[in-house]
Amino acid sequence: MSLNVKHKSNKMIIYITHFYQKTKLITLKIDESRQMGVERRKYIRFLVQDKTIAILEGVIDKVGKVNDINIKGLSFSYLSESIEAGSGSDSSRVDIFHKKNGFYLTNVPCKIVYDIPGYTSGRNNSVMICRCGLYFGKLPKIQLKLLDIFIKKYATEVSS
Repeated sequence: MSLNVKHKSNKMIIYITHFYQKTKLITLKIDESRQMGVERRKYIRFLVQDKTIAILEGVIDKVGKVNDINIKGLSFSYLSESIEAGSGSDSSRVDIFHKKNGFYLTNVPCKIVYDIPGYTSGRNNSVMICRCGLYFGKLPKIQLKLLDIFIKKYATEVSS
């Protein structure tokens, strides 16, 4: 069985292939205002060094590479074998870990702003690369200070 995602104008069509029989599984209409190209951040974002990992706690934990971060949230990419992506307002917690220097910030309160499927890869397009955006909740002073230190030491500003 394999999944195939195709984009046509403002629609995403997901096909499933099972025993050489291709079936249209679902068609999703993409809301133009919610596409990744629309910038709504109020705070400068920073690219992080390689080997920075986010671990999002939930019904199914999501572990992935942090793409960018700021004092109010982060985005990360993760691998998924199923279509479970979708935005939600569920409160959760995220851990941020940098493998190279041992930085570890745990139990950061957050909300999922978006969780969208990206492109497929792997044998028979069996693995989907998804992107998840998180908004940090109210942080205790110590977490805020550690996050600020992390950004200053291990991240660089995204140029406009």
